[in-house]
Amino acid sequence: MQKYKKPAVLFSILLAVAMPLAGAFTAHRDIASAPVVRFGIEPYDPRDLLYGQYMTFQIKWNWKQDAPALKPAGDKVCLCVGEGDVNPEVSAVLCSSTKENTQECQYLIPGQYYAHSSPEEAVQNQTFDADINRYYVDERFGLPLEKIFRQNKEAFSIGLGMKPNGKPVVESLYIDDLPLNDYLDANGGTVPVPEHLLEQSE
Repeated sequence: MQKYKKPAVLFSILLAVAMPLAGAFTAHRDIASAPVVRFGIEPYDPRDLLYGQYMTFQIKWNWKQDAPALKPAGDKVCLCVGEGDVNPEVSAVLCSSTKENTQECQYLIPGQYYAHSSPEEAVQNQTFDADINRYYVDERFGLPLEKIFRQNKEAFSIGLGMKPNGKPVVESLYIDDLPLNDYLDANGGTVPVPEHLLEQSE
């Protein structure tokens, strides 16, 4: 039995290394081959924007004004994404809808849908959770990004690689239309924070 122990240990180590690499390769391939659509984002909870090294947010969906809210009864609801690659209009449709009923949808995103009526029952407040709410940031830039994100000093958006079916893949964080890395390069490798925000943290 002892002679099999060393090969088994080596195999376990190789497997532990290979699995994450395979996952990273698959994610990179999915992003590279998928069209990217950007959506504006906003702070999810100002008390806890950073979770470890992840910036947390919620997507500000651009709800189509003339699309009625749904009140599903057990049917799964998907987000119908219209034309455009920056804040396209969205609406709620049943995931089981026929192709004819979703012909205006460029993409269908699965997730959790909620429709809340106002006290006057005149306005429906629709929310959709696609389970995309955090982005990894280098710890060097986490707190400065949190400051300008919380204070709405820059326009933040998230790029999503849209798959034909299924959950999108996060492509990049954008600040004022620039991918995060390009934004950092344009500012000398740092996140510029207005002086009055720095004073507030002291």
